[in-house]
Amino acid sequence: MIARFLIATAYLLCPAHGFLLPRPIHTLSALAVADEMPEQLAILGCDAALWDFLPWGAHRDLRRFVSTGKEDLARRRFATLREIVQFADGPGVTWDQAVVAWETNNAEKLAVAKAQAKADMMARAKAKREAEEAEKKAQQHTS
Repeated sequence: MIARFLIATAYLLCPAHGFLLPRPIHTLSALAVADEMPEQLAILGCDAALWDFLPWGAHRDLRRFVSTGKEDLARRRFATLREIVQFADGPGVTWDQAVVAWETNNAEKLAVAKAQAKADMMARAKAKREAEEAEKKAQQHTS
């Protein structure tokens, strides 16, 4: 009984067969292709400085969109990336910090838009209520 338990434990912990130990993760250098900017992106307005600032995942997405002929997706992704880069205006600002600033800015814009929509809705409801009250008063005076 104990022997079976030890064999099962060894089997699970053995890197060749087990699932409890972490498996080797492919390194970025093993997955990355040449880090040159595709020519099609230069047409969209990407320059070398911007390309160097973008993270590897953005490089991958843009390359994939351009190579598969999905220029519309490439343009939209590139527009989003350009917006994020605008929040990286200081020295030493990382991509992750720029993304957080961009997300915070978008959340603030959304909150302002929601507050404005709520205020507009309340103003319309108030105007409707006042119009109904004025109509009731007018009906009472004519009766």
